[in-house]
Amino acid sequence: MSLRVEFLGWNFRLFAHENLSDLVKAFWVGIPFDMVSISWTLLPVVLWGWLIGRFYWIPFFLIQIPLWLVNVIDVEMWKFWGRRMTYSSLDILKEGQNKTAGIISGYVIWMILAALLGGLFWYWSYRVIKKESRRPFTWKSKMAVIEQVVIVILLVIGSRGGLQKKPLTPVNADAFERAQMNQLSLNTSFMLLKTVGKNTLPRVKYFPQHDEALKLVNGGINSQPILPQMNFTQKQNVVILILESFSWEYTGLNPENHHSYTPFLDSLMKRSLTFTRAMASGRRSIEGVAAIMSGIPALMEEPFITSEFSTNQFVGLGEVLDNQGYDTSFYHGADNGTMHFDAFTAKAGIRHYFGKNEYPRPEDSDGVWGIYDRPYLKYFADQLTQKKQPFFSALFTLSSHQPYKLPPSEAQYDHIKGPHKILRSISYTDSVLADFFKYAEKQPWYSNTLFIISADHTGPQVFTDFDDYIKAYRIPILFFHPQIPKWPEQIDRQELVQQIDIPASLYDFLKIPNVKTVALSRSVFRPGPRTFTAFIPGLYLQTDGKTVLIEQHNKQTFVDFDNYKKEVPADPQLEKSLKAVKEVFSEGLWDNALYF
Repeated sequence: MSLRVEFLGWNFRLFAHENLSDLVKAFWVGIPFDMVSISWTLLPVVLWGWLIGRFYWIPFFLIQIPLWLVNVIDVEMWKFWGRRMTYSSLDILKEGQNKTAGIISGYVIWMILAALLGGLFWYWSYRVIKKESRRPFTWKSKMAVIEQVVIVILLVIGSRGGLQKKPLTPVNADAFERAQMNQLSLNTSFMLLKTVGKNTLPRVKYFPQHDEALKLVNGGINSQPILPQMNFTQKQNVVILILESFSWEYTGLNPENHHSYTPFLDSLMKRSLTFTRAMASGRRSIEGVAAIMSGIPALMEEPFITSEFSTNQFVGLGEVLDNQGYDTSFYHGADNGTMHFDAFTAKAGIRHYFGKNEYPRPEDSDGVWGIYDRPYLKYFADQLTQKKQPFFSALFTLSSHQPYKLPPSEAQYDHIKGPHKILRSISYTDSVLADFFKYAEKQPWYSNTLFIISADHTGPQVFTDFDDYIKAYRIPILFFHPQIPKWPEQIDRQELVQQIDIPASLYDFLKIPNVKTVALSRSVFRPGPRTFTAFIPGLYLQTDGKTVLIEQHNKQTFVDFDNYKKEVPADPQLEKSLKAVKEVFSEGLWDNALYF
């Protein structure tokens, strides 16, 4: 209960407009979920008592302290993932090792409150347990046996969440239309317990013939590429810039944003092939890199990179371009091994990985995640100048990652006005991009380079409602080439595109034939209608850019793409295309045949 109070206080901006009665209801709805968590964590203590008979505090605190810490971490992190943490999310917590002090520096008051609440709870628990420990458990007393039977019965009932026919699942928390209210009712311990050992991806079959499903996904639409006039005399270099947490809503693409925090990126988008309805393929960095480097969408609970399917064969950008004679590299200023990027990019065929270990000036570190963006992009530009052409290189920024630390010399960004701390970091990285391009345009490789810019995922929803699922995935995606002043008008800038379309688009631009791509993707240069699919545990989104199907626990709602509060008539074609996506994705992973 105390952690739910902290969850509400820490994120009060998201709940400020809720009715008091609804907030009270959320706490009431949450009681059974708390019962489940408490009961399951007390069962080992009871078993310990039966076997050991004393020192109950040992199993109690070994279980409670880690769960308490994870709950406190999730108070902030749920906003980035759009949901409470699940068992598969624990792998991402490893990235926080040795970074705790830096991460919590921006949340000192709340961490102190959490420590006080936790300390009071643990002290009270210790006193109770210590008192009980004075009389070791024995089966010799009739009263002791009755007492243990009653305790076990209560714990069994509690572990089910009550006396209803079926045990509680996350579905039972859907008491509100607004997503954040349902998240308030849940607790992270419950979600961890309910997702241990769960299959990350059920195999589904909806169509008698698999070809029927393939015809309904993006890759099943055959069309010829529409490419600009290109008279290049040499193979073109490729640079992909992946921007940490650069949401669409922070940029000039958002019509409701009266102040853009990305003036340089806005100016570059005017000179580029920019898609105004571009979507992230996932909500986590580890998912964004898999999508951009290999075209793999995030349509299951566990990220592909760490899932049981990570040993599947897949076609990576590095592999394809290495076969074309390209020097291939990936740059990320964080610790080597962060998010398994080094292992994944190697498997994607990228020959050279540059992390924090390879960076020559460790004093440029932010003390938490890695090297500040400004020095790191300068280093990156210098590295590109030293490479043999043609080259393919990707860079992943990090200064707009929580806790949004900036160098002391960049104090001017402290004065950026905005309702969230990330906006100052976004403005900082935008100015870094300006410096990068100013430097790059003087280099000999610049005029023969295609630049692709994409966010890895969205950041906190600052100007949009949390339960607007579509806005939670909208990012900028753009293609820029110094020698292409105008891209073909026939390319529909309003059509849905997503990160998984980047590999296929690159193969078209470079005119590399016969490369296998993920069936759910299609090159941005190939016209035709498109759909976008997103997955949050218990919920699917399917949209054609006009209507959005929200499928949540077998309940379907249809809303307008630009106005999630406006319900629209059901669209059977969206239902059919969502089934096709589920089948193609699940069978593709289970049969190791995602590419065609």
